[in-house]
Amino acid sequence: MQHENGKIIIAPDELQQKILEILMKYGVKQKDAKIVADTIVEAEMRGVKSHGINMLPAYLRRIKDGGINIKVEPTIIKEKDFITLIDANGGFGQVAGEMATKIAIEKARKYSLSWIGVRNSNHCGMLAYYTEKIAHAGLIGIMLVNANPTVAPYGGMEAVLGTNPISVSIPTKNIPIILDMATSSVAKAKIYRAKELNEKINPEWAIDENGYPTDDPSKAINGVLTPLGGPKGFGLAIIVDVIAGILNNSGFSHYVTSVHKDTTKSQNAGLTIISVSLESFLELETYYQKVNELINLIKASKPRPGFDTIYLPGEIEAMNREKAIKKGLEIDENILNAAFESR
Repeated sequence: MQHENGKIIIAPDELQQKILEILMKYGVKQKDAKIVADTIVEAEMRGVKSHGINMLPAYLRRIKDGGINIKVEPTIIKEKDFITLIDANGGFGQVAGEMATKIAIEKARKYSLSWIGVRNSNHCGMLAYYTEKIAHAGLIGIMLVNANPTVAPYGGMEAVLGTNPISVSIPTKNIPIILDMATSSVAKAKIYRAKELNEKINPEWAIDENGYPTDDPSKAINGVLTPLGGPKGFGLAIIVDVIAGILNNSGFSHYVTSVHKDTTKSQNAGLTIISVSLESFLELETYYQKVNELINLIKASKPRPGFDTIYLPGEIEAMNREKAIKKGLEIDENILNAAFESR
């Protein structure tokens, strides 16, 4: 571990081991702690710092207060053909998400399609962590997760919907194409991170309590986020709340609580993972040939002024990971110290 200009350079394996040790000191089972540590480190490696080490204090606080039940295991409560419904039982969202991912892959291979729902869950971390595994299994992966209300409907100024992220993974011959996005203008965790770093935010991300755009993360936290693309993100957020929340008989809108608040009870979030077999539609070689052709067409297109090249969804994150493997993770010293001192 090295110190440079307020940053700490740490190897991914070292960071994972430290997180694992902290979680186990809180009584988390080793196999569960490993999954949670893996999701945090993977987010840091991909450069998705909003879901990285800065989330650890929130998880520890929920463990301490009872909002994350570390003694339970997710259980299958309904199963029929390619459909499975899992109850996370108020445990780690990461543990339920990992279970749902494995079942999604198994069932898609058996039935060509799988639809896995999870209810009564907590924050599960970065969605790309799960969908990338599905893509590496040679399947298309789709994941939807609902969250507590922090986003106003299009034209409104009260929080009714969550950031409600979506991830889709597309297998290729090389690295998967991975879309991982909030349906709000930004993930709420980025607002909290900006506050921790004493940074201003893009005023298009949020409105204050009076309904006006703000670049102050504190006012944004007390205000509401805006939907991505106005009515488009608003519509997507509703769809996620129905498919990930209501359909799984889990929470939706105000029935889902914040990872940072109401820490004595489960967030009651829902998630859905859908996996699709390629071979059920066309020959694999044909699929990969056409996907590769599409990629080449995109990459060969002319960048507009101010852009050097065109990156596919997930490509920059894959480059970040390679850099982290070679040179280590660069983490803000205050954030890392806050995470380690929270134990």
